[in-house]
Amino acid sequence: MALTIPADEHTLFTVRKHWFVLVEHILAIFLFGVIGFALLLVIASFFVGENNLIVIEYSILFLGGFVIMWTMLFIIWLNYYLDAWVLTEKRIFDIEQFSLFSRGVSEARLDRIQDISVEMKGLIRTFLDFGSIRIQTAGEKKEFIICDVPHPEKVREHISRTMDVLAGKRFGAENV
Repeated sequence: MALTIPADEHTLFTVRKHWFVLVEHILAIFLFGVIGFALLLVIASFFVGENNLIVIEYSILFLGGFVIMWTMLFIIWLNYYLDAWVLTEKRIFDIEQFSLFSRGVSEARLDRIQDISVEMKGLIRTFLDFGSIRIQTAGEKKEFIICDVPHPEKVREHISRTMDVLAGKRFGAENV
């Protein structure tokens, strides 16, 4: 499912999730890796000289876990990179990567947007200035929720300005 933008529209900007969201997931994966390595060291220290077969078996399990950890890191990065919101002169696209081989693309025409609101909950989100944007539309998909956007208030203002420009082109500058 590819994103196709008509030739008469230009991409104004693309937004991805805040970098902190990626760091959160990466730290969790590395924490599990460190715990696994620590368990390997503890088991190895108990069984040194007694039964090296247990240490070898656990080492193989650890290496398998290490491969799984790197695969999970790749999938997390891929989901982070491929989740995007694209604003054009006439529409906003929500590209959501659900899993490695599952993706959804939704779009809303800017002239159908009825309300845009910003929500930042929590100390970290407020301090690092990222949060969610809710866009209510009159279209088939009633609500777009864009989560973990960096500088959500600036993004909201940019969408609003683009909507105003579009309304000015449709109705004439004197009505804006």
